[in-house]
Amino acid sequence: MPSSRGPQGEPGEDGADGATGATGATGATGAGQCTDVAAYKPSASEEVKAVLINGQAWVGIRSLTPAPPDDFAWVNLSDNTDFPEGACGISVSDQAGITNVETVAPNGRVWETTCTQNPGIPPTLTCTDDWTPVNALVETPPLRSRTMEGMSPHHLSKTLK
Repeated sequence: MPSSRGPQGEPGEDGADGATGATGATGATGAGQCTDVAAYKPSASEEVKAVLINGQAWVGIRSLTPAPPDDFAWVNLSDNTDFPEGACGISVSDQAGITNVETVAPNGRVWETTCTQNPGIPPTLTCTDDWTPVNALVETPPLRSRTMEGMSPHHLSKTLK
């Protein structure tokens, strides 16, 4: 005997939500989350730049004369011993023909290395020094963001005099 079906009924109510799934594993920290650039001109005829990109630190020098300027001669400082992993800022300065490059690690420690400037046309840099840590940042500096009640705003504590 053939069976017959009746008309389809109304949809039922939604069921309860299922249980939340387990949290996935934490991924690895990405390198190169920071990009930074710093520069100075030791003379009217030269320019030095430091660049931090994709977790790599670079320093370069170029001649500005005759115009147009030369391309930068770049040196990868990330290959120097003890380069701080996750560096996230860079600066560059000069003192008597020595180029000083500094960067900061995620833990707040500043690291530095130096390069020797080699004059010539074009000028070059020799950068073989290891990265060395600079003093750790002070966690609670002895600075006030506001004056203490009843104290002159120009008053310095004994530790700052």
